[in-house]
Amino acid sequence: MSVIKHAPNQHYVETQGKFDWEDDETLVDRRNRLPNRIMRLFRQTWIWLIVIAVVTAALLDEGVMRAVIAIGGAALQVALLIGQLLPSSGRDGVITGATVVL
Repeated sequence: MSVIKHAPNQHYVETQGKFDWEDDETLVDRRNRLPNRIMRLFRQTWIWLIVIAVVTAALLDEGVMRAVIAIGGAALQVALLIGQLLPSSGRDGVITGATVVL
């Protein structure tokens, strides 16, 4: 910390208490309130929480694992079908893709 030496004839402004702007709430103060911190945590990590919960449930229960495999297989088929139907960036306009049937 530095030591400040004032000029010998410099006068000081005496204040009583705080200035008005010192009591104002800043944007950082609003963002660091507890409800906002909790919402920020869920906005950033909700996908990972869902993935971890599904994987844990699938590993612990056979019915959940079968449902995950069925839904994942159907989603993969739909994604590949959409990939086939979209026009390719080739010069001939030939549709390219692969079909996987589970």
